[in-house]
Amino acid sequence: MAALGLAINIVSALMLSDREHGHKDGGEHHHDLNLRAAYVHVLADAATSVAALAALLSGVFFGLAVLDPVVGLLGAVVIASWSIQLMRQTAECFSMSKTIRS
Repeated sequence: MAALGLAINIVSALMLSDREHGHKDGGEHHHDLNLRAAYVHVLADAATSVAALAALLSGVFFGLAVLDPVVGLLGAVVIASWSIQLMRQTAECFSMSKTIRS
């Protein structure tokens, strides 16, 4: 299931990447935070799928069952880090829009 999820997330990330990098408004880049959040979400899903597959294969072939919870915790840290970055970008955009309106 992790391999299937990874394949779907890779396709989704490619589709979102094209939209995120090609989205222009009046000749200038327009940053859509909703699109960015969706892109980060599928990247995080893909990263955790890769980590889950690595932990599974390490457990099966090398008897390293301890990697499963370790990889789960590392995935949580990566997702939290990306989420914090996205929240900072959102706050910056919100404060800039308030300044422009003032």
